[in-house]
Amino acid sequence: MDDTTFTPGEITIPLPDASSALTSIRARLGDAPSQAALGQLCAREGRYEEALEWLDKSASTFPVASVLYYNATIFSGAQSLEYQQRAVAHLRAAANSDCWEALQVLASLYVHGEGVPKDLSEASRLIERSRIIRRKNDA
Repeated sequence: MDDTTFTPGEITIPLPDASSALTSIRARLGDAPSQAALGQLCAREGRYEEALEWLDKSASTFPVASVLYYNATIFSGAQSLEYQQRAVAHLRAAANSDCWEALQVLASLYVHGEGVPKDLSEASRLIERSRIIRRKNDA
C-alpha cells in the first residue's frame, strides 16, 4: 500500500471476528485485539458508548485501537472536551509506540488544530515519522 491510498483513521491490522462468541469471551478476559473488534462492532451498530468503553480498554495495550477510539468519538458525536482529550492521549501513547496509523491521525489533528494546538511543523514531523515506520514495517 502506498502513501496515497491511506486515509487517516484507517487501520491495516486485521481484527478478530467480532460476531464470534470466542471473541466476546476473549475480550471480557482482557484480550486487547478482541476488545477492539467488539468496540468496532458496537460502533458500526451505533452503540457508541459501549464502543468507546471497549476501545478505551484496548487502546492501552493495542496501539492501533487508539485510531478506532478516535473514529468512534467522531461518529458518535461525543465531541466533549473529555472524549477529545482521551482520544488525543490514546493517539499520543500509540504514536510513542511507533503506531504509524496513530501518527497519521495525530498529524491530521495538528493540521486542523483539533484537540491540540494548530502546528504544521509538528504535523509534518509526525507524517515523516509515520512514513519511515510504515516503510520499515512493509520491508
